Amino acid sequence: MLTGVAVNLLSLVMAFATNFNAFLIFLFCASALMIVYGICFRSKKRIIAVTAVLAVLFVAFIGFNVFLCRFGQHDTATYEEDVLVVLGAGIVEETPSLILKERLDAALTYYQRNPDVLIMVSGGQGPNEHITEALAMERYLTAHGVPSANIHKEDASTSTRENMLFSKQLLDAHFNGPYTTVFITNDFHIFRAGMIAHRTGWNTITHMHAKIPVYSIPANYLRETVAVLLAIILPYEGNTR
Repeated sequence: MLTGVAVNLLSLVMAFATNFNAFLIFLFCASALMIVYGICFRSKKRIIAVTAVLAVLFVAFIGFNVFLCRFGQHDTATYEEDVLVVLGAGIVEETPSLILKERLDAALTYYQRNPDVLIMVSGGQGPNEHITEALAMERYLTAHGVPSANIHKEDASTSTRENMLFSKQLLDAHFNGPYTTVFITNDFHIFRAGMIAHRTGWNTITHMHAKIPVYSIPANYLRETVAVLLAIILPYEGNTR
């Protein structure tokens, strides 16, 4: 139990000192489990009850992640939208991460079917990133044949909420009238991104999913489960990328 308390406190300190990530979520949950079992150690009935509760929560977690996956892979894009918003993700110095590369490749697929679309790349500059995510995305798209005139940059956002909010502000000013929009992100992120889009004023918005590397599936879905809960429970400021 004491070890669990120590690890739990350590994970909380690391969460405030570093980036919110799946490892810290796992560390926090594992240490909380150690504390619970430590408290119940002398009672067999309590241990059985706690184990039963944890089994139910685990089944619920798996079910929710299946929902996120199925929802995210059901595209609603019509390929007739006026605007395509590509949500940012991390870059390595000046190169899109594998997660972001998948989003950009999906954007290229969409662009081939709707070459008149205006592409809004959205993402600011994070720690250890030499340029903004928006600039890295623009470079990737132009290197793959998209004219720079078709690309607009939103380069101040640091979260999904800011991606949506700042992009909408720029697009409202650009069009000065109604327009239709589709956004692209990875499948695990579609549900939360759509929820945040409606919260930030997008009335009609469709989506198209991008794949994710197989090795990153557990970490991303674990992190996204917590992020969705935070987006539901906390105010906008609690939303994470």
